[in-house]
Amino acid sequence: MRYSLIMTAGLLSAYPAVVFAEDEAGATTGDQIVVTGTRADGYIVPETAALGIPLSAKELPASVTILSDDLLEDLGARNLGLVLPYVAGVANGDNGGVNRDIFVIRGFQNDNRYINGIRSSITAEGRPALDTIERVEIVKGPSGVEGSLTAPGGFVNIITKKPQYTLGAEVFGSIGDANFYRGGIDITGPIAGDIIAARLIAAYEDKQQWRLGRQNRPIITIAPSVNLRLGSETNVLVEYEYRDQNDPLDRGTIFARGIRSDSEFLPREFSFHQRFDELKLKNHRLDADLTHRFNDVLSVRVHYQSIWQNDEQVAVRNAASEGSDGVIQGPDGLTFSGNRFMPTFFGDSGSELRSEILVAEARLDFSTASIEHSINIGGSTAKNDDRFTSRNGDFRYLDGTAVIDIFAPNDRLTIADFSPVTLVFSDFVRGDRIDSVYGQWLARWSDRLRTVASIRYDDIRFFSREDITGIAAGTLAQAVADGTIDPDNLFSESASDDSLSWRLGASYDLTGALTAFVGAARTGEPQSGFTRTGTAIGLKRAQSYEAGVKYQIAGGNALATLTLYRIKQSNIAISDPANGPTDSFLVPLGAARINGIEFELTGKVTSNLSLFSGISLQDTRIVESDQAIVGNDFANTPKFQASLFANWNAAPLGLSALDVGVGVLYQGEREANSGNEYQLPGYARVDLGISYAFPQGFEARVQVNNLFDKSYYTAAQDSIFGADQVAVGDKRLVQLTVTKRF
Repeated sequence: MRYSLIMTAGLLSAYPAVVFAEDEAGATTGDQIVVTGTRADGYIVPETAALGIPLSAKELPASVTILSDDLLEDLGARNLGLVLPYVAGVANGDNGGVNRDIFVIRGFQNDNRYINGIRSSITAEGRPALDTIERVEIVKGPSGVEGSLTAPGGFVNIITKKPQYTLGAEVFGSIGDANFYRGGIDITGPIAGDIIAARLIAAYEDKQQWRLGRQNRPIITIAPSVNLRLGSETNVLVEYEYRDQNDPLDRGTIFARGIRSDSEFLPREFSFHQRFDELKLKNHRLDADLTHRFNDVLSVRVHYQSIWQNDEQVAVRNAASEGSDGVIQGPDGLTFSGNRFMPTFFGDSGSELRSEILVAEARLDFSTASIEHSINIGGSTAKNDDRFTSRNGDFRYLDGTAVIDIFAPNDRLTIADFSPVTLVFSDFVRGDRIDSVYGQWLARWSDRLRTVASIRYDDIRFFSREDITGIAAGTLAQAVADGTIDPDNLFSESASDDSLSWRLGASYDLTGALTAFVGAARTGEPQSGFTRTGTAIGLKRAQSYEAGVKYQIAGGNALATLTLYRIKQSNIAISDPANGPTDSFLVPLGAARINGIEFELTGKVTSNLSLFSGISLQDTRIVESDQAIVGNDFANTPKFQASLFANWNAAPLGLSALDVGVGVLYQGEREANSGNEYQLPGYARVDLGISYAFPQGFEARVQVNNLFDKSYYTAAQDSIFGADQVAVGDKRLVQLTVTKRF
């Protein structure tokens, strides 16, 4: 479909059950321990180990959707939040106004980030670098054993690009409206014969900014990696990624009944943010992976991942516009009060986030009689520490207020216009440690029947506390006088919990093209938090079931999947609506269940036409709560959604270098809060991409997202009752990208 010498693919692995080296036919090889997988053909990635076991996509006893590198390129992905709603059962979630990609999968929001199968404990801010992504796996349904402690609807796993032993390179540059610029390089190849290979990815971007109070800020990515073969049986892979971005908060727009004659939302361009707003993020990721094969039966793997992030924030916030305590909405928190003047407050803050995980695993491959077995046994230890502090680490915060006319917002205020004063607060510190052991057994009973059984035990310890360590005597005296710190009554709580998770699954080939599968799981998800009164919030517990069929068409080049599922989760808590900028308290919500059906069709249906499509129907209910919300639907979850992306190669017209891609995405109406008091309208978005491959490895691509420039809303912050911030979808944006591949 396109010319490229860089044949990159990802590590076919999912934490904690890790797949060892395979060649394209799926057999373990001695000279190719780094798994390079199979390059997508018409968006199909035939082999996947998304559940930690080596099975084809058709054989896998679960619903897994893979966005290959070809598909991400053809969709014109600027961020994952733009393209993942094309996946059946996936919608945008509430990101709290921070520019990070959060998704609702089968009704349940998952805030965790997975990279190369490893779950990061921290909720890292900022969006991941698309330049380093080889593919994205959406593991849906009962996958808690393989995906660690995670939301029951599923999780998103990012597979990064790896060094290759074949020399290849590309240089790219993009321009677009809203002052968009982007450029970068990707070069890989051997640096010591077939022993050492390296890769360097570097990119610079000025993000498209079009809403009030948003100015272009640079985003820099640098990602070197090295792969070392120590003989035919041992491999070491080291990856580092640095991401420097200044992407300020975006608290969206405002809902209020009667606020406009033609809409209950302020215009999509509206923002109370100011041009001086900043959110400076410095993200680091280090991955080190060691694999060794002793013989045809026993292999081992050790993996270490560390993620750390520092941020400095200067931002205008909107507490005075929220229905729970604002002035824009009236006493019901929903109806326009008639007051067009909105108090806003300015503040600064910072944070330091750290996450480390060490995984060790052994895999056994053997046969008994006619039965083939693969057994993974392993353990992990993960540690997370988050500190929410002042921007300069001195416990001193600037705080001020100003008034904005919501019908004529001014985004050119200065910090001085907020008349800031200096206040002193303690740091808020939270963290957890999770120690785990697990086992997984894949049995091939015949050419047609496969079963998977997994079990996992997690020991969880977590804490939250106020900390004034290092505060100067004069600063502390000021805080005591102001009443912002009481040294004798600092909040400090710790708790522990444990979780036993399991999964059972089976797939059976009814014919050569048709496979049936079933799965069931019991999983846990840590909330690692406390109520404002110090009561520990335990794990969410979930029971999940799914069953379906998979059917290969077009000679195996396309795969259709039909899945039915049911999930129930209990002990759900959400962020306390009364939280301040540095608070992380929780409030109980209750229990919920979802029933759903999905259909997906992906692949090359003809020699010139590739499809990626899906339909999802979901019925959600809150079934237990101490709030008056029992029987209500989930927030941010459409009852119906559908998508179709078609890419056509113009070879029948004698233009084999020309590709045309058209995508249609529909998300139905969604409840905006758990109280079901207001709704986000359904929307349809059309995306268009046209690419042409020139000789000598040049390619030009024009991408238009939201072709018909529709206004739409991606998610709302759920405060149970009352209106809260509403995230706005992008207007029509155009980009031109030119790539040279060597």
